[in-house]
Amino acid sequence: MLSQDIPLEWLLVIPVVAGFIGWFTNWLAIKMIFYPKKYLGIRLGRLHLGWQGIIHRKADGFARVVGKQVSEQILQSDTLIPEVDPKIANEFIDRFPELWNEIESGQLLPDLLGEQWEKMSPMQRQMVSMQIRFDSRSLFIEIIKMTRQKFIERFDMRAVVTRRLSNDSHLLAKLYGDIARPELKRIEVFGLYFGFLIGAAEALLFSMFELNWLIFIFGILIGAFTNWLAIEMIFKPRHPVNILGFKYQGLFPKRQSEIAVQFGEIGATHVLPVSALVEEIMATLQQQDFIGELEDTSKRWLTRIVENYRSHLPDDVSSEWIANKAVDLFYQKKLHVQEELSVEFERLLAPRYRVSELITENLLQLPKEKFERVLRIVVEQDETTLILIGAVIGFMISAVQFSVFS
Repeated sequence: MLSQDIPLEWLLVIPVVAGFIGWFTNWLAIKMIFYPKKYLGIRLGRLHLGWQGIIHRKADGFARVVGKQVSEQILQSDTLIPEVDPKIANEFIDRFPELWNEIESGQLLPDLLGEQWEKMSPMQRQMVSMQIRFDSRSLFIEIIKMTRQKFIERFDMRAVVTRRLSNDSHLLAKLYGDIARPELKRIEVFGLYFGFLIGAAEALLFSMFELNWLIFIFGILIGAFTNWLAIEMIFKPRHPVNILGFKYQGLFPKRQSEIAVQFGEIGATHVLPVSALVEEIMATLQQQDFIGELEDTSKRWLTRIVENYRSHLPDDVSSEWIANKAVDLFYQKKLHVQEELSVEFERLLAPRYRVSELITENLLQLPKEKFERVLRIVVEQDETTLILIGAVIGFMISAVQFSVFS
């Protein structure tokens, strides 16, 4: 029965305040994931009294985990760059006449062979020029294919994604903020509902026993429990279950298909857009060890091709010598078209760049347990901290409530 000393309207206030505690602590926990972007507080030696948004404070660690997840479960290097289409490769070749025309027209031969060219008869010159025109296109296409394969072998998906995210914590915050926004809103609402229900139980007990300390106990309980329960309800149960006749599933696994699409769009637009891939390609093309490996392979191929018309060349000119000099001349000219190469790579790759689709497809195929990890990493390391902060805030609000009751 109700205590005669406590007005009914005061008891009705208890669940309202409890609902506010549940909502406020959950709202604050969410804000503390993303804000403040820079450390706010004071540092006294090893003692830090302040806070920085979890994502920004642990951006490097999160970036490494995300990079690992992406490279192992979501994207593979060999799927980033489509197979070389001869038609597109020829279109690419035609965009750089300064590289190819001299070879196809035979104008490069005098520079390539030097005084040896003068020793050749007109018939020999004509035969060699015709053979080069015949072989050059197919050779360049093979070089493009080889370059693609060697780039894929070198491309470190994990390192690239980690570097891009760790260099920009705002990008990491956007990635998870945009994807998890519906779930984060639900956390606030759950806090309000659960806080109100627990507050109703508190009001009933308070009316029966009038134990002042109940206000503090329930304040702590509401602040901590609603934070914990709301986080759990986002991710679990992973599969639908019946609860009192109602079917329920964790919010995140329930939205797997929708989240997969969002993750794909954000990944392709902000994390690994085609421009970022082209930057990696151009950086790789300028690495000395990559250039050396590409040159060695190109020279071996060229040597075999030159052997096809070796009989038309002077006796004192070897196939290896021609191959070596041809590659050296090519790289001298390539150095002058770096910017144009970058633009053309992006122009040709963009229509066939399927990162968004690949991310979506692979996320959809992930088991629920692995899919949960995609977002859970943002809060799991600080779940206990967020729950304790909820308890502290709940206690503080309860202290205010207690002073009003007094």
